[in-house]
Amino acid sequence: MRYRQIKPLREVKVGKASAQKRYLSELGCFLAMPQVLKQELTKETDFTKLENYINQSKIGNAGGFKKELSKATPFYTEDPENLIYYINQYKPQVQKIVAAGYTLPNTYDLVIGNQTEGASDIFFNDSDEVGISVKAEGGITLSSPGMGDFNFSQEKGDKVAGESKPEYDQWVQSCMKAVIAEAMKQPLLEPDTDQGNTPVQSGPLEKGTLKKASDGQDYEWAGAQWISKSTGRIATKDVAAELTPKAPTPMAQKDGARSPYTPKRPHSFIQYMGGGKFNIQGKAQSKSKLLTMTEEQILAEAGTNPAHHRCFGDWYIDFGVKQDDPYMMPFKRSVTVKLEKILESFLSVQENVRKILQMGDKPYFYMTPKSVAYVPSVQVIPDILSTTKPITDSKGGSGILFHANFTTKTKDDKITKDDYATADIYFRWRNGLFASPSTVAVQNLKNYQALGWKKL
Repeated sequence: MRYRQIKPLREVKVGKASAQKRYLSELGCFLAMPQVLKQELTKETDFTKLENYINQSKIGNAGGFKKELSKATPFYTEDPENLIYYINQYKPQVQKIVAAGYTLPNTYDLVIGNQTEGASDIFFNDSDEVGISVKAEGGITLSSPGMGDFNFSQEKGDKVAGESKPEYDQWVQSCMKAVIAEAMKQPLLEPDTDQGNTPVQSGPLEKGTLKKASDGQDYEWAGAQWISKSTGRIATKDVAAELTPKAPTPMAQKDGARSPYTPKRPHSFIQYMGGGKFNIQGKAQSKSKLLTMTEEQILAEAGTNPAHHRCFGDWYIDFGVKQDDPYMMPFKRSVTVKLEKILESFLSVQENVRKILQMGDKPYFYMTPKSVAYVPSVQVIPDILSTTKPITDSKGGSGILFHANFTTKTKDDKITKDDYATADIYFRWRNGLFASPSTVAVQNLKNYQALGWKKL
């Protein structure tokens, strides 16, 4: 394959998928290292043979690199313009390392995706520095500890919810009742019409299903939308409605079935089928089966976070949180006090502080497309004092946010605001509110110079 329609770099829009961003940015930074590429990649490059353009003498572990390269292959063959974009973005940052007087090694290695140890994605062989931690965009995101690293009271289930279980269940149930009420207000399915405008999901469609539409084109169900086989474009709303299976007319006549209620995502919905029964389906880390449940059965599951509860979480994020938030606030007030104590205990251990700040036994470089910083070894940094403060007035979110301050000054020193590095510690339901376990992220490190980091 030769990619002949590459956009000018100023028009490049980095892919929205997080995996695509991460894999292409890490590979792009690796290829930006001196002499790794035999020649510049252009619109004439055959990206199916990218390995042929790489100088193998600059790679420490050739077999390991081939395995890592295969992880990114689906992304750079489909979207090579973004790979070129990242290479060009990181080249000036790599030159800053050289200009600052640091010596780059003769060979490099690459680990794409999640790291099992340390922060680096690009590894320097026979060097004083470990390598480079690569960030695709934005601010500095640090190492997020596992939920098991904290001393939560619950060993199983959702750790954050478990700290204030009655309030959490009340939050979920209040959202469930609101969504169920919306589902029962949806239009009745008309038994004597074509129902061509009925929303999706009287039942699940198998991915890969092929159908011909009235416009003469063949369409394939991609899991969330219909894609034209001839143009590759997403089907129009009218064509999608035509192709999607509708609720059977007899059911509508007998039980008063209503149109599905979909707060946000087509694959997460609830539909009143009459007779006190609801169809419900959702997707978090995986897609649930299409279930039929009563309101009592649905409410009894509050707090268990199954995938088919995704529509309730979607409704809260898009609608409930905007209604002066009478839903989450009792839980947030209760759990914030407990999480603050848990965080203070966690951060009182130096090993934990250094872990989330991604500071290890050897120095390394932290690189974004716009900047690069030198991160020193913990051996040259004094103990780090930390404090946390809950951000209770944050709006529009479903998580619990804390602002953390870090300083290498002692309690006896006169400390000013410039002596603190700051970061956000965010407990959240990243893979679907009410439909997945809580996680924690450490983000937006600012004023890192207070920790001995050096901007190059």
